[in-house]
Amino acid sequence: MKYSLTERTFINTEILRHGKQLSVSYLLLIFLGFFGLHHIYLEEKMLGIIKLLLTLTGIITLPFFIGSILLMLVALWLIIDAFFIFKKVERMNSQLEQSLKRYVDQLKTK
Repeated sequence: MKYSLTERTFINTEILRHGKQLSVSYLLLIFLGFFGLHHIYLEEKMLGIIKLLLTLTGIITLPFFIGSILLMLVALWLIIDAFFIFKKVERMNSQLEQSLKRYVDQLKTK
């Protein structure tokens, strides 16, 4: 469907306001990734909470062998996240764009 300049401006503005930024995602991953904040930013709250709990458990049990294993698993998880975070952000912004286009289409039919 063709969109007017005003409609495209509205869609792009809303994506900028409410979409997820790749740079913010990577900064959260790099600096606060062990606490799962990049997952929370990407609206994956349960994964963020799980990662936070694993990290805290790993820190608490660090004097024992289990703590270092847990922290290594979280570190491996962070490395894997670094490869997939681009697609997650792209998918979320694409879904937002599609919902905004549906909204504009509904306004046109009224």
